[in-house]
Amino acid sequence: MSQSATAPAEPINWHQIFLHIDADGDGLILKSELRYYILHRPISELPLSEALVDNLLARVDYDNDGYINLQEFYALVNVSQEPVVRNAIRRALVSAALSLTPRSQQAHVDRIYLQHYTCCPPPIAIPAFCIAQIGVFVYYAVGSEKSTTPYSPVPFDSPLIYDPMRRQEAWRFISYMLLHAGYVHLVSNCLMACIVGLPLETVHKWWRLTLLYMA
Repeated sequence: MSQSATAPAEPINWHQIFLHIDADGDGLILKSELRYYILHRPISELPLSEALVDNLLARVDYDNDGYINLQEFYALVNVSQEPVVRNAIRRALVSAALSLTPRSQQAHVDRIYLQHYTCCPPPIAIPAFCIAQIGVFVYYAVGSEKSTTPYSPVPFDSPLIYDPMRRQEAWRFISYMLLHAGYVHLVSNCLMACIVGLPLETVHKWWRLTLLYMA
């Protein structure tokens, strides 16, 4: 692909995490239970000492009743500590919530993904892009006076290549993705497009993949 895009991480719904850990649904979690989850689910490389966890839980247990309510739970996940400590606590709580969540609920996202997975119509955008790139490469390789190497030819005089001095030729902002610096570049680009793009296209449809590919 011309550029790789990274989707932003989805924010954690801490209310849902609280509800999963609150097994009896009374709006309260035993402080000793949270202590156990944090100490016995070391998702982070940072080891949390018992003294540190006890101190943090005592700080957020405002009414000192031995239970953590939703407000105190929010205070715990946003505790004023070093980011590595806070992240270690958050990861432990998320891990605890997932372990207490029924498998049917954990598989909900997978079921949605599979429901949208279809090969009818088959993927057309990614194969079309790959065929177009191969065709353009063969055209310039055959017409070039220089021999084809793993990293050449590069058709600098092509009307498809991006030229900052010809920005008025708007098609160059898109057509440059059809050009490659040698067959190593071409093969790696097409392989990555097929490995990543084909599964995505079967779920998210061709037009979304086209927009992503051309971005």
